[in-house]
Amino acid sequence: MKLNLLFERNNITPSVVHQELTQINERLKPFVSSITQLCNSMQALHVGKENLAPGECEVGVVVPRVEVDNALADFGKELVKINKIFSVFAEIATDSRESFKIRTISSSDLTVFLDFAPEVAACTAVAIERIVALYKNLLEIKKLCKGLEEQGV
Repeated sequence: MKLNLLFERNNITPSVVHQELTQINERLKPFVSSITQLCNSMQALHVGKENLAPGECEVGVVVPRVEVDNALADFGKELVKINKIFSVFAEIATDSRESFKIRTISSSDLTVFLDFAPEVAACTAVAIERIVALYKNLLEIKKLCKGLEEQGV
């Protein structure tokens, strides 16, 4: 329940607000405890964090090891492809095709975090969202067609 709804009711009293806020607090306690445990675990495992300043944005890209067969040259080719793909979004969003700077590389799963302008990240996110929605629609159409075929229509 939203807090402002508590105060908008006609039968509001301090004791009613206190009672409902106590209920909300009790429901949040397990969540807060879990987040605190997660943060403590991350510190204990020395998992680093990346602090981004306001207006900064980064995008992470995972290159599956099986796709590059753990070969550095193949990984480099993938990075060139990734740069070309994202350069298109950069040109659309900013009228510039600059190469992206690497913020972080994770070797455990071949993840590269790239420094993105927020407008490029937004443009990329919208494009991915639309591609996924179109693919979902395509799968639904195929499913419906198969159902019609099974019914002899």
